[in-house]
Amino acid sequence: MLHADFSLVTDASPAKSGETIQIFLTGLGKVTGNTAAGAAGPTNPFATTVLPVDVALNGSDGNSYSGKVIFSGLAPNFGGLYQVNVTLPANLPTGTAVISIYVGDGSDYGDGWNEQATIATAK
Repeated sequence: MLHADFSLVTDASPAKSGETIQIFLTGLGKVTGNTAAGAAGPTNPFATTVLPVDVALNGSDGNSYSGKVIFSGLAPNFGGLYQVNVTLPANLPTGTAVISIYVGDGSDYGDGWNEQATIATAK
């Protein structure tokens, strides 16, 4: 996970409430356009995910928070890598949050939430 300036999100440099971060991962499924599997993500136009992507954060306070997905698709110029840009909720508490990602509209078998990683957070 990276900050908007492409620096790593770490314990020493946590993601902050209201910030937009970049999450890089695999396995988000089909994308728009004709990009071959494993090929570098195009830049004009971007290859976006066909199914919707949602991001939730389970905060250190035990509550769940929804992030606002700004972009989900192939990472431009990287082969086989997806990117999700998400704006973190303004009320996310300081501590550690578990990031969960949901791909799908809920109608297909196999859709579901997947816990992806933990992230250091701050106000």
